[in-house]
Amino acid sequence: MRRAAPAAIFLMTASLTGLEFVWTRLFSAEFFYTFAFLVLSLAVMGLGFGALALRLWTFLDDDRWLGFSMAAATAAALAGPPLVFKLGLNFSLLFSSWAMVGRLAAAIVMLGAPFFFGGVALAKYFRDGQTRLPSLYMADLVGAGAGVVVAVMLMNGIGTQ
Repeated sequence: MRRAAPAAIFLMTASLTGLEFVWTRLFSAEFFYTFAFLVLSLAVMGLGFGALALRLWTFLDDDRWLGFSMAAATAAALAGPPLVFKLGLNFSLLFSSWAMVGRLAAAIVMLGAPFFFGGVALAKYFRDGQTRLPSLYMADLVGAGAGVVVAVMLMNGIGTQ
Protein backbone atom coordinates (compact mmCIF):
# COMPACT_ATOMS: atom_id res chain seq x y z
CA MET A 1 0.00 0.00 0.00
CA ARG A 2 1.28 3.40 -0.88
CA ARG A 3 2.24 5.65 2.02
CA ALA A 4 0.76 8.62 0.17
CA ALA A 5 -2.70 7.03 -0.12
CA PRO A 6 -4.31 9.12 2.67
CA ALA A 7 -3.03 12.32 1.08
CA ALA A 8 -4.24 11.26 -2.36
CA ILE A 9 -7.65 10.30 -0.97
CA PHE A 10 -7.86 13.60 0.92
CA LEU A 11 -7.06 15.62 -2.22
CA MET A 12 -9.34 13.61 -4.51
CA THR A 13 -12.26 13.78 -2.10
CA ALA A 14 -11.72 17.48 -1.39
CA SER A 15 -11.60 18.19 -5.12
CA LEU A 16 -14.68 16.16 -5.99
CA THR A 17 -16.77 17.43 -3.09
CA GLY A 18 -15.75 21.04 -3.73
CA LEU A 19 -16.49 20.55 -7.42
CA GLU A 20 -19.91 19.16 -6.64
CA PHE A 21 -20.67 22.09 -4.35
CA VAL A 22 -19.51 24.73 -6.85
CA TRP A 23 -21.33 23.11 -9.77
CA THR A 24 -24.51 22.89 -7.71
CA ARG A 25 -24.48 26.63 -7.07
CA LEU A 26 -23.27 27.53 -10.54
CA PHE A 27 -25.77 25.47 -12.48
CA SER A 28 -28.70 26.25 -10.21
CA ALA A 29 -28.06 29.95 -10.84
CA GLU A 30 -27.53 29.54 -14.60
CA PHE A 31 -30.21 26.93 -15.30
CA PHE A 32 -33.31 25.88 -13.42
CA TYR A 33 -32.79 25.10 -9.74
CA THR A 34 -33.64 21.47 -10.41
CA PHE A 35 -30.38 21.15 -12.35
CA ALA A 36 -28.62 21.36 -8.96
CA PHE A 37 -30.26 18.10 -7.95
CA LEU A 38 -29.06 16.56 -11.19
CA VAL A 39 -25.47 17.50 -10.27
CA LEU A 40 -25.86 15.95 -6.81
CA SER A 41 -27.27 12.77 -8.32
CA LEU A 42 -24.49 12.59 -10.90
CA ALA A 43 -21.87 12.88 -8.17
CA VAL A 44 -23.29 10.00 -6.16
CA MET A 45 -24.01 7.90 -9.24
CA GLY A 46 -20.59 8.59 -10.77
CA LEU A 47 -18.70 7.58 -7.64
CA GLY A 48 -20.77 4.41 -7.36
CA PHE A 49 -20.38 3.51 -11.02
CA GLY A 50 -16.64 4.13 -10.78
CA ALA A 51 -16.35 1.68 -7.90
CA LEU A 52 -18.56 -0.81 -9.75
CA ALA A 53 -16.40 -0.48 -12.87
CA LEU A 54 -13.33 -1.34 -10.82
CA ARG A 55 -15.12 -4.44 -9.55
CA LEU A 56 -16.42 -5.58 -12.95
CA TRP A 57 -13.47 -4.74 -15.19
CA THR A 58 -10.43 -6.31 -13.63
CA PHE A 59 -7.98 -4.51 -15.93
CA LEU A 60 -8.79 -1.28 -14.04
CA ASP A 61 -7.26 -2.83 -10.91
CA ASP A 62 -3.80 -2.53 -12.48
CA ASP A 63 -1.74 0.26 -10.89
CA ARG A 64 -1.15 1.81 -14.31
CA TRP A 65 -4.82 2.80 -14.48
CA LEU A 66 -4.73 4.65 -11.16
CA GLY A 67 -2.80 7.60 -12.57
CA PHE A 68 -4.98 7.61 -15.67
CA SER A 69 -8.15 7.66 -13.53
CA MET A 70 -6.92 10.58 -11.48
CA ALA A 71 -5.78 12.52 -14.56
CA ALA A 72 -9.06 11.81 -16.35
CA ALA A 73 -11.04 13.01 -13.32
CA THR A 74 -9.04 16.24 -13.32
CA ALA A 75 -9.39 16.80 -17.05
CA ALA A 76 -13.12 16.10 -16.99
CA ALA A 77 -13.61 18.41 -14.01
CA LEU A 78 -11.84 21.27 -15.77
CA ALA A 79 -13.49 20.74 -19.15
CA GLY A 80 -17.02 20.00 -17.91
CA PRO A 81 -18.53 23.42 -17.13
CA PRO A 82 -17.27 25.27 -20.22
CA LEU A 83 -18.43 22.44 -22.46
CA VAL A 84 -21.85 22.27 -20.80
CA PHE A 85 -22.34 26.01 -21.25
CA LYS A 86 -21.33 25.69 -24.91
CA LEU A 87 -24.03 23.08 -25.45
CA GLY A 88 -26.71 25.77 -25.29
CA LEU A 89 -29.13 23.84 -23.10
CA ASN A 90 -32.60 25.34 -22.97
CA PHE A 91 -34.77 23.47 -20.50
CA SER A 92 -37.95 25.19 -21.64
CA LEU A 93 -37.39 23.56 -25.07
CA LEU A 94 -36.15 20.25 -23.69
CA PHE A 95 -38.98 18.05 -24.93
CA SER A 96 -39.59 19.96 -28.14
CA SER A 97 -36.64 18.46 -30.02
CA TRP A 98 -34.47 15.37 -29.89
CA ALA A 99 -31.41 17.57 -30.31
CA MET A 100 -32.07 19.20 -26.93
CA VAL A 101 -32.55 15.80 -25.30
CA GLY A 102 -29.22 14.76 -26.83
CA ARG A 103 -27.58 17.89 -25.44
CA LEU A 104 -28.92 17.07 -21.99
CA ALA A 105 -27.54 13.52 -22.30
CA ALA A 106 -24.15 14.94 -23.33
CA ALA A 107 -24.22 17.29 -20.33
CA ILE A 108 -24.96 14.37 -18.03
CA VAL A 109 -22.01 12.40 -19.40
CA MET A 110 -19.66 15.41 -19.18
CA LEU A 111 -20.66 16.30 -15.63
CA GLY A 112 -20.63 12.70 -14.42
CA ALA A 113 -17.20 11.84 -15.87
CA PRO A 114 -15.02 13.36 -13.11
CA PHE A 115 -17.00 11.53 -10.45
CA PHE A 116 -16.80 8.24 -12.38
CA PHE A 117 -13.03 8.42 -12.80
CA GLY A 118 -12.64 9.68 -9.22
CA GLY A 119 -14.75 6.74 -8.05
CA VAL A 120 -12.42 4.32 -9.84
CA ALA A 121 -9.37 5.89 -8.16
CA LEU A 122 -10.93 6.06 -4.69
CA ALA A 123 -12.18 2.48 -4.88
CA LYS A 124 -8.69 1.35 -5.93
CA TYR A 125 -7.12 3.10 -2.94
CA PHE A 126 -9.69 1.63 -0.55
CA ARG A 127 -9.35 -1.85 -2.04
CA ASP A 128 -5.55 -1.81 -1.81
CA GLY A 129 -5.54 -0.35 1.70
CA GLN A 130 -7.87 -2.74 3.46
CA THR A 131 -5.50 -3.04 6.41
CA ARG A 132 -5.58 0.75 6.95
CA LEU A 133 -9.24 1.51 6.33
CA PRO A 134 -9.81 3.71 9.41
CA SER A 135 -7.09 6.17 8.38
CA LEU A 136 -8.21 6.09 4.75
CA TYR A 137 -11.82 6.79 5.68
CA MET A 138 -10.66 9.60 7.96
CA ALA A 139 -8.77 11.13 5.02
CA ASP A 140 -11.93 10.73 2.93
CA LEU A 141 -14.19 12.47 5.45
CA VAL A 142 -11.74 15.25 6.30
CA GLY A 143 -11.14 15.81 2.59
CA ALA A 144 -14.86 16.10 1.91
CA GLY A 145 -15.26 18.66 4.68
CA ALA A 146 -12.23 20.61 3.54
CA GLY A 147 -13.51 20.64 -0.03
CA VAL A 148 -16.79 22.23 1.00
CA VAL A 149 -15.11 24.78 3.29
CA VAL A 150 -12.63 25.83 0.60
CA ALA A 151 -15.39 26.00 -2.04
CA VAL A 152 -17.53 28.25 0.17
CA MET A 153 -14.57 30.49 0.98
CA LEU A 154 -13.62 30.79 -2.69
CA MET A 155 -17.17 31.51 -3.81
CA ASN A 156 -17.64 34.11 -1.09
CA GLY A 157 -14.25 35.59 -1.88
CA ILE A 158 -15.05 36.14 -5.55
CA GLY A 159 -18.59 37.28 -4.83
CA THR A 160 -20.85 34.59 -6.26
CA GLN A 161 -24.54 34.83 -5.55
